[in-house]
This record gives sequence, structure tokens and C-alpha cells, in this order.
Amino acid sequence: MIMGGILILLNIIFVNLPLLNVVGYEFSVVNALVLYLLGGIIALAREFPFSAGNLGKIVLLLLIPLIPGLFGNYLLSVCPLSDSIWFYFIIAIPAMFIGISTGIIATVITLKYRILLFIFFTVMMVLSPLEELYFNPQVYFYNPIIAYYPGVIYDELITVDFKLVIYRLLNIGFFSGVLYFLLKYQKLAQKLVVVLSGLILLLLFSLLKPILGFETDISRIKSELGAASNTEHFIIFHSDSLTEKEVKSLKWEHEYYYDLLSKDTGFETSNKITSFVFEDRKTKKELIGAGNAEVAKPWLGQVYIERSSIQGSLRHELAHVFSAEVGNGLLRLPEGFNPAMIEGYAMVFEDDFRGEPIYNMAALAKHKGFNLPIESLFSGFNFFGSYSGLSYLYSGAFLKYLRENYNPDIVNKLYGDADFDKYTGKSIQALGEEFNLFLDSVKYDYNQHTANLHFGYKPLIKKICPRYLASELQNTTELLFKGDTTAALKNYDDLLLYSENYNVLRNYFNLLLKAEKSEKADSILAERMEQFRGTGYFYNLRLLKAKSLIYYGNISGAVAQLDSLIFENPSSGYTAAAKMMKYITKTEPNPDRFWNSPDTVKEEKLLSYLENGLYFGFVFEYLELIEEKWTEEEQNLFLQNMINKYEDEITPRDLWVVSNYYYGKYDYELAKKYLIRLLKLTESDTMKWKAEKLLMKVNRFALLTEMSENG
Repeated sequence: MIMGGILILLNIIFVNLPLLNVVGYEFSVVNALVLYLLGGIIALAREFPFSAGNLGKIVLLLLIPLIPGLFGNYLLSVCPLSDSIWFYFIIAIPAMFIGISTGIIATVITLKYRILLFIFFTVMMVLSPLEELYFNPQVYFYNPIIAYYPGVIYDELITVDFKLVIYRLLNIGFFSGVLYFLLKYQKLAQKLVVVLSGLILLLLFSLLKPILGFETDISRIKSELGAASNTEHFIIFHSDSLTEKEVKSLKWEHEYYYDLLSKDTGFETSNKITSFVFEDRKTKKELIGAGNAEVAKPWLGQVYIERSSIQGSLRHELAHVFSAEVGNGLLRLPEGFNPAMIEGYAMVFEDDFRGEPIYNMAALAKHKGFNLPIESLFSGFNFFGSYSGLSYLYSGAFLKYLRENYNPDIVNKLYGDADFDKYTGKSIQALGEEFNLFLDSVKYDYNQHTANLHFGYKPLIKKICPRYLASELQNTTELLFKGDTTAALKNYDDLLLYSENYNVLRNYFNLLLKAEKSEKADSILAERMEQFRGTGYFYNLRLLKAKSLIYYGNISGAVAQLDSLIFENPSSGYTAAAKMMKYITKTEPNPDRFWNSPDTVKEEKLLSYLENGLYFGFVFEYLELIEEKWTEEEQNLFLQNMINKYEDEITPRDLWVVSNYYYGKYDYELAKKYLIRLLKLTESDTMKWKAEKLLMKVNRFALLTEMSENG
């Protein structure tokens, strides 16, 4: 009765907390902890839970959490149970069995000290993943009590997969076996043999975990990636399919950012840094547990990054490794593991927020309704209470302000000892007010729409059914891969009944157009579009709306929609996309057919647009289509001809794209040529900042290329 009351009370609290208010992964994990402890208490009280009289009570206890949980699902939330309830059966229910078994095992071994022994076993199980997390590249772990922890909260997709089920069956099998033999053999010597056998099995399982896929050690990750390269400051593990140019670029990128960081921080790392470079998100998630997020382990001197993210994220992750030199404890992190200090430190030395200066973007956020109070941001774990990008930005901009206005070494000192009064003579409240006044003086080239594009998102804890949606989106993608369009359309239709998820709306809309159901596509978009106003998703929906109007034959309406997006100018990328769609809409006699045309038809039409002097922006769409058909020399000659043809119309943004194109092709001399031209043409301080930043790198790589070619 008492235990049932405790369970009901705790779960009433849970359903009022983010992520715990529905039956799903988080709900199951916290209940697994509670049920494990209750199971242990039952066993330690010397009741035999598996007797006929008590088994019914155990089943009732297992069902009690589902009462508030289902209440949360059906009354406080719109999230369907679907596959989510399997988390409870795979994670929470076995946890109680393991708790009961652990209590009985402790009692059988020593009646007198059974409580202490139970506590010892529990502590060992709780701490067992720490060795894996500390010494291995992984951020995930498997554990007998909570079954599985994904490691990174930004990855929304967590599913009950075959591996998790197998792991849980192994848990149940092990505890059942040990329990059976301890109850069967009562002599002390026999008990010792059973315990020793159990320990040997645990050791054997521990050794086999990397092979079975329940752990990722260095040897496994090396084997999967296949190749390694050494530089002065790095050991870089990467795919063995990379070309010589790609490997050389990887090495240069790493050393370039190392030099910048050593100069900015004022020190070098104690040892070589190990960098694991993955070819795709799927491989990265499978091996280390983080698919959407780049990760570093400062105490190991290791970074884990997707190759496509090198230019955007490598400097940030390396800054985390540098932070180990000024961090505390075994993990070399700030006191209290303050996330704002951890990420703020890396942002200071990255000094870049999605390709823009962090001061400018922080000033934009403050003035356009996305302000974050500094005192709150650096307190506890409030960092996660807002959209993560905004928290990263503000923490970095604030620490950069302190570094530039108080002491160049202050960030290193604060990382080891976050005593703002000690190092500035002011409280964090006063510093926050001072920083906000500073942001009022910062000029920027952006508008409200740019702010919405970058900051108009919800943190994970405020999203509706994020785990369920991520799982269903993956299932629908698999249906499309199999060619089952009908089932995929039904899935999206069901998801829209309760979802405010942008990916659902976008994917559903595009699939409806592909299935030639333009009327329904337009209806769905018209009904749902306004709920995204003020968010970062709204601008892509504007492009979709224009496409919908084109399919309806409302060309003037589509052009008006595109003109509005061009005027709002949330980013140069969106403006360019809107211009391209506008030109196609006004040029093509049947523009609705263009997007569903075969690539060969698109090639022909884009080439005619370019040759007729329609819009320079089409050149990269065209190059992407013919990339596999033409040699690099042919592509380069074509691009040069187009640049000459559009000489009088080319914009700074065009030159920026051209420079990055050549940078991506490892042609640093041409990248340099167009960056210099861009700097002469642009009047934007932000564009100058971006161009100068890339030019520094390009100059170095051009010199290295010349040196390597000359031997």
C-alpha cells in the first residue's frame, strides 16, 4: 500500500515535468530507477516476491506508474502511445525484476549485511558506465538499471531497437541464472562458486561488449574508420576512401585551427589531440551515440566530428580540448559542470555563430526579442531552458566581452574558478547589465527576419512529443525508400493531427505535390503555415507556398510571395533561392513541371537561362547537376566563362559563393582571387569580416600547396 502510494505520488509529479509527462523514454528511465529501488526494498524485507501471493502485488506495482502516465498522454498531451509504451516494458519493468533479484542475491549471500551488500551492488551498477564514458570515445552507455542512455539530448531519435531488446534479455538471463543457483545451492562454498562464476561472466561480457555493439572502444572506432593520418599536433582517424587532396585538407584544417587557438588561449595542449572524422551522421551516431551534435572529450584530448562539419565546427570542438588545460577534476571541466561556462569558453575562441560575428548576432537577439538574462544563464542548468543556439551565443558573447574589457586571460581563470567578483570586482548581475549596455552599441546588418531565422526555435524540453515524432519520421522515410507512398502519406496525415512539427509539414507537402495532389498540399499548407510565423521555419514555408501557388497556376500570387521573401531578406541564401524560383516562374511556360523534371531536362533549361543572361545564381545549380559528368577542368572553365559573362551584375554574395566553391575544390589561388575581389566590392562590415576570416586560411593553404608541389 505504501509503495503504491509512493509510486502514484512520484508519477503525479512526473506528469507535470517536461519530457516526463508522457509514457516514453524519459518517463521509463525515471520509473526504472524508482521500481528498481522498490524491488530491492521488497526483497530485503525478506518477502519472496515470486510466490503466488505476492506476484499479484508486484504486477500491480508495475502497472501503477502507467495510470498517471496514460493520463498525461490522453489528457495533458496529444502524444499517442504507439511504440513509446515499449520503452516502459523494455526499460522499467525489467528494472524492478533486477532490483528484486539484487535484493534476494544480497540476502542469500549474507543475511546480516544484506542492506549494505545491496547498496554496494547498486552503486557498482550505477557507476559501471563511468569507466566507458571516461576512457572510451562513446557518449552513450548500456546499464542494467536504466537499460540505455543516449548521451546527447539534442539527438531526438531514441528507439526500442533490436540491440536494446537483446541487452535487456541478457540482463534478465544473467540475474535469473545467478538467483536460481544461489537458491539451489545453500552451502557457503557453493555460494562462493556461484558468485565467482557470476563475476567471470560479467568480466567476459565486459570484454565482448565492443564486439556485441554495446560499447565503443578505440579499436572498434579505428577499425570502422579505416585510416589514420599524423600531423605535428594531431592523430586523425578518417575513412580510407578519402583522396590524397582530401586527407591533406583535413590535416591542414586541423593544424590551422590549432595555431589560432594556441595563439588566442595563450598555451598549447599537453599532448597530441586525437580527432575522429566520420563520413556521415549515421556512422557517427552508431559508433559514439551522437548523430546531430559534434562532440569533444577534453579529458581524453579527443574530438568526434562529421567531415561536412569541419569548417563549421572543428574550431569549436578543439577549443573544448584546449579548455582541459584550465579545467578542474578528472573531467577537466568547470566547477559544477556549468554548461554556460563549458560552451561559452568554446564560443569565445571560435568567435563565430553560424558564419556571423557573435557580438553582432547577440546584439540582434537582444534587440529583436530573444534576450537572455546573463545571471540566469550561468546559474545551474538554465542553459538548457532556452533554444540551445541562443544559449551558446549569449554565453560566448558575454565571456568574450569580459576577455576584451577586463583581462585577456580572464576566461581561462573563470573556467577553472567561476568567481566573477574575484576576477572583475563586480557581481555577475552588474556584469550582465554592463554587457547589455555594450550590446546596445553594437551595429549589425540584420533584421527581425534574420533574428527569427536564427533564434525562433524551441528547446527540446518545450517540444511536443519530440521522441515520438523523430521515430515516426524515420519510419516514414523508410516507407518512402521502399516505394510505399500510400502508407507514407497516411503516416504524415496522422502526424499532422497533433503535431506542430515543421519537418512533418514540409515532407508531407512535398510528397503530396509529388503524388500530384496539389489541392490537398495547398490546403494543408494554408491551414498550418501561420503557426510557424516568427520561427526559423517560416521562410522555407514561404518558398513552399510559392511553389504551391505555381502548381495552382497562380503565377502572380507566387511572384508576390517571392518578392515579399526577397524584401524580408532573412538571409542571403533564402534571398537567392527566392530569386531563382522567381526567374523560373516568370520564364517557364509551365513552371510547375520544372521541379519534377528529369535532371537532363533541368540541365538543358538551366544552361539556357545562364546563356541568356537571366541570373548568375543558376550557375551552381547547374554545376551540381553536371558534377559527375564533367571533369574539374571543364567545370572550372564553365564557371570562369559565366563569371566573365555576368561581370557587371555579379554581387558580393555571388563572389562569396564562388570563393567557397573553389575553397571546397581545393583551388586556393582562385578562392583567394575572388575573396580579394569581394573585399574591394562589398560595403558590408559583416561580409568583410567573413571574407577576411576565410582569406587568412586560404592564404596559408595556398602557400602549403605551393610548398608541397615544389617538394
